[in-house]
Amino acid sequence: LSHRAGTAQDWKRLRFVFEKLGFQVVIHHNLMSFDIRGEMKKLANEDFSKYGCLVVCLLSHGIENAIAGADGLYVNVNKLKYKFSYNNCPSLYGKPKIFIVQACQGVLEQNERNIVPLTLLSPGAV
Repeated sequence: LSHRAGTAQDWKRLRFVFEKLGFQVVIHHNLMSFDIRGEMKKLANEDFSKYGCLVVCLLSHGIENAIAGADGLYVNVNKLKYKFSYNNCPSLYGKPKIFIVQACQGVLEQNERNIVPLTLLSPGAV
């Protein structure tokens, strides 16, 4: 996969904000798709009874409803979220589960003023 410009700033700022808010922050870099699923499964097996919520930030390339692993294979974001359902992670029952996805999620691109289909953008149009 190509390098995502600004990703280092993104994760450093997210870490700074969440540590200031008192969160325990764990960072993983360049995980393969299999490892993304494995780390999320491992996280869902944790005991969250002493925590008030869960925040997961996913920074990668993506398509609609999926993010890419470092191997270029996609992982369905909804399936990752399901790992934290009551049946899979009962200690988070009734607690906020927040997923922040910093990745392309479709065929639209955002310019300075609005969101437009990629096919409508031409060089110098922005």
